[in-house]
Amino acid sequence: MKMAVCTTIWYVHLSMSVIGCVNMKRCFNADKGKVIISYSVREFLFLLKNQGKLTGYTPASILMEGKDTHRLLQKQAESAQYQKDVPVKVALSLSGYILLLSGVADGITTQQDTFLLDEFKTVSLSVSELTQPVSKDHYYQALLYTFAWMQTRNYSSGSFRLVYYHAHTQDKKEFLYEFTSDSIQREVSELVALFAPYGDALAKGEIIKRQMCNHLRFPYQHLRSGQKDMMHEIYSSIRRKGTVFFNAPTGIGKTMAALYPALKALGKNRCDRVFYLTSKGSVEKAVFSALQDIWGNQPFVRTLFLTAKEKICPNHMTCRDNPCSYQVNYYRRIHQARRELLENHVLYHRKRIGQTANTYEVCPFALSLDMLEYCDLIICDYNYFFDTTALLLPFAQKCDNAVVLIDEAHNLPKRVSGNYSGKLTSADLVQIQEAVF
Repeated sequence: MKMAVCTTIWYVHLSMSVIGCVNMKRCFNADKGKVIISYSVREFLFLLKNQGKLTGYTPASILMEGKDTHRLLQKQAESAQYQKDVPVKVALSLSGYILLLSGVADGITTQQDTFLLDEFKTVSLSVSELTQPVSKDHYYQALLYTFAWMQTRNYSSGSFRLVYYHAHTQDKKEFLYEFTSDSIQREVSELVALFAPYGDALAKGEIIKRQMCNHLRFPYQHLRSGQKDMMHEIYSSIRRKGTVFFNAPTGIGKTMAALYPALKALGKNRCDRVFYLTSKGSVEKAVFSALQDIWGNQPFVRTLFLTAKEKICPNHMTCRDNPCSYQVNYYRRIHQARRELLENHVLYHRKRIGQTANTYEVCPFALSLDMLEYCDLIICDYNYFFDTTALLLPFAQKCDNAVVLIDEAHNLPKRVSGNYSGKLTSADLVQIQEAVF
C-alpha cells in the first residue's frame, strides 16, 4: 500500500518589540477616511537619504560608547527644568494620508514660553574643526523633534542644540538653532514634500489592498478535503495571536489554505505583514501560482519574493573585496528605483527587481531589502528569518504584528540549528587567554 507523504506547515504569530526600533506601519483610519503611515524619525530620514554608498553595520562598541556619552551629557545638562529621554510624536495630515512621526529627544529644558531641545552625537573626528553638523540627518532629526514638541505643546518658538562629543578627548562642539513656529513649519514642509511620492503610493496601495482583501473570495469552486478546517484554524489562530501546527498529506492544497486566511487577516487589519518561509525554491513557485489564482492578472498586495544575493547579483558578488559600481552612490540612485517599483508595480519578483536595479544602476539585493518596508507579503527562505547574521532578522524583529507561515516546518530544526550553535577552537582559546591575561 502506498503511503501518503505528510508535510507540515507551522504557523506562528509574532508579537515582539525591540527597544529603539520602530518600523514603518500602515493602517486605515475608518473615522477620518485616511491611511495612517507611521515612522520613527530616524527611519523617515533614512528613507529620504540621498547620498553615500552602501556600508556595513555600526559596531556594538560604538553604540555603547554613544549611550555612555548621552548619559554624561544629560547629567551635565541637569536642572529643575530639564527632562531627559523625552518621547515626542507629531501627526501631519496630508492629502490622502496622515504621516505620524515619533522619536525620543535626548533632553529638553523648558521655560515659560520657549524651550531648548538637546540632541547628542558621539564622533571620532576632531570636533574643534567642525564648522557645521557632520550630517544633514543629525540636523533634521533634531529639527523634527523640535517641531513635534512645539506642535504638541503649543509653543510659538523653540530651539535645539546639536552637541558633538569626542569620547576620548572629551572635547565637544555645539550648534544652536532657533525657530519660530512659522520658520520651522517651512523647513518641515520642504522635508515632508520629499516624502510625498512615497506617501501617495503607499496610501493608494493600502486602500486598494484593504478593499480587495476584505472582499476576497476563495478562487476555486470546490474545497479539497481538509482545506476548510485548515483555513479556519489558521484564521482563528491569527485572531487570538496564537500558534498552530498542521500535519497533512500532500495534495490537499496547503499553500492556498495557508495564504487565503492570512490575506483575509490583512484586509481585516488583524496583522500588518505576512512572512511565508520556505525550505526550497520549488515551494516559491507553488506560492506564486496560488497567488495568481487569488488575484488573477491584477495583484493587489505588495509582494516580495526575496532572492539570495548570489543568485541575483550581476557581478558575482565581487563587492566582498571591492565596492562595485552598483554600490557607489546607492542612496542617490535608490529613490528613482524605489519610486518606479512603488508607483508602477505591486509584485516584486527576481526578474522585476533585477530589471529595475539594472535600469537605475543599484545593487539588486540591496533594493530587495529596501522594498521590505513596503511589502505586505514576503516570501523567502528559512535562513533569512532565522539566521542571526541575516539582514532580514533585524527587520523581522521590528514587526510586532506579523504572521509567519512556515512551510515544511519539519525541516526547520535541521536547517536552522546551526544558526544558534557555536564552536570554540584551541586557537580561539589561545586568543582569549592572550587578551585576558
